[in-house]
Amino acid sequence: MPSQDKILAATGVLEPKKVLKLLNRIGQAIRDAKDIRNLTTSTATLLGTELSVERCAIMLTDENDGDGHLIVFRITAEFNAPGVEPLGERRYQLKAHCELNRLLQEGKPIPLGDIAPSDYSALQADSLERLVTDSKSRSMVVFPLVSCEKVLGLISLHQSTAGAGFCEEILELGEAVSDELVMSVERLRASSNADYEGILFRNISMPAMILDAGGRIKRYNQFCPKTFPVGRKDWSGISLLEIIPDSQRILESLRQLSKTKSSISLSNVLISHTDSKSVYMDACLSFVSAGEILLLLHSVAERQKTGEHGRAAETQHSDELASNFSRQLSWERWVRQIICKLHSTLDRDTLLQTVVDGFGRALGASRCLIVRTDTQALPMVTHEYAEPDISPLGLGRTGQFPTAATSYFKHKAAAIGDLAELERSGELSADEYEYFADNGIRSMAGAPISAHGIKYGVIIILESGSGRKWTAHELDMLEIAATQTAVALGHSQQYLQIKDQLFNMNLLGNLTQQLTNTLELVSRGGGKAEQQEEKRLSGNLPPLSLRELEVLKLIASGLANREIAQRLFLTESTVELHASRIRKKLKLKSRTALVKYACDNGLA
Repeated sequence: MPSQDKILAATGVLEPKKVLKLLNRIGQAIRDAKDIRNLTTSTATLLGTELSVERCAIMLTDENDGDGHLIVFRITAEFNAPGVEPLGERRYQLKAHCELNRLLQEGKPIPLGDIAPSDYSALQADSLERLVTDSKSRSMVVFPLVSCEKVLGLISLHQSTAGAGFCEEILELGEAVSDELVMSVERLRASSNADYEGILFRNISMPAMILDAGGRIKRYNQFCPKTFPVGRKDWSGISLLEIIPDSQRILESLRQLSKTKSSISLSNVLISHTDSKSVYMDACLSFVSAGEILLLLHSVAERQKTGEHGRAAETQHSDELASNFSRQLSWERWVRQIICKLHSTLDRDTLLQTVVDGFGRALGASRCLIVRTDTQALPMVTHEYAEPDISPLGLGRTGQFPTAATSYFKHKAAAIGDLAELERSGELSADEYEYFADNGIRSMAGAPISAHGIKYGVIIILESGSGRKWTAHELDMLEIAATQTAVALGHSQQYLQIKDQLFNMNLLGNLTQQLTNTLELVSRGGGKAEQQEEKRLSGNLPPLSLRELEVLKLIASGLANREIAQRLFLTESTVELHASRIRKKLKLKSRTALVKYACDNGLA
């Protein structure tokens, strides 16, 4: 087994200051990771190397695996000491309703080797408990990665040497690392799920592409490969000239569109051509952002049947579709940017202000508020965005907000097109309606900041002037962002808990060291207590210090070195050193002789 000389003292106990340095290094590596693979690999390597264990494995669950009754763990990263055979990318299963899963959901370290059954023949070949035998571990502990009682994975530390265990400091370190790893796993998974294409782009039932100004394809949906007979699997970065015979017309429109930033429709674009058949489609181009143009293609068969009137109606419909679609893509882009920013910080105030500023600017809203509802007090505005020429409602982030209006958004995303209708129906009191009227607020939309059953508050967007018609797509995106805000707030709370744990660990280590130093000082300095003890003892006794007498009495009472060390706030090596000196002074050769000597001389 490698010598534990990285962050362990000579006694095998972790030194608090070195633990904090290691945790800071791991935390920085976790925060810098750009993907799940890099995140888990760097964490497993740092833990395994610095703790000098023989194996450190990180396993993550996959929601796409299992059938609701099984949880599937995949080994994502693994550290192995020299000469230790890797496990590889194995999979292990666990029943969702078993006792072991219930223990994992508590988020505490579990000595898997102690609770796994001794007879593995009755277990499935890929049962999680088989990790003990697969890794040939004599000592093994797992640290669950848990978020809101949902197990996301495990960190496992292994030793194959008999008697090699894990001290309390290693268990506390593993818990702190697992808590921080959970936050980054959820952050990276949220970022990967919020892909650039968006829900509509993937699922619209016609070929759709995002082009750059030069006509090269940046993104495309699933209907493009089905429509064009092109023998390529990946179209990213290729030019329209390689796909569409009549692409020159589209390229000319792209140059025009970059100046007008509107929409252009093209009819009868030649899509494919053979000796026996030519296929034509109508094209619609719409400006999305600088350097990005949306291209939609749809069949001309129905338009040809309906003549010129049908052609005009179809063209108008295509223009409206492309225009609405490009607006939705731009809106989705804002939401994705907001989500990425709020998952990039663990500071509560920063992430909440990021949300309100992002939505306020994205929607061009008059105001955007975070209203806290998780206290018994009245709903309070904690963070706010307001247009430069509008006074904030929060007035220093302590402003009260009408309870009835907040309740409207507590359970789901919703919109109020005209507040006057709520006042007429009695859902808003006269005083509450007056509050909004005095501030020029005519309509609002909002969503609950809630995830995994935990509610933090609501996000509310307010519109002044004329009423606003909120689209279903805007409400969907608002609800997604509000849920991600709740997840980020959960990460922020976990981070604060980790900081508190580290502070307490460091404080306890310092106090223990101070107490040890004080006791040793008293022992070396002698005093009245030592003199009285020596007078009480027989004059024939060899001179033993007060600390040596204490150790001799505890040895005579049958305590082991570890128990004596805990009582006297010493390390095990210090206790053994005292025992060796006592044997030398008393000219005794064994621990048993020490016990007999203490009993004969009234020390037991």
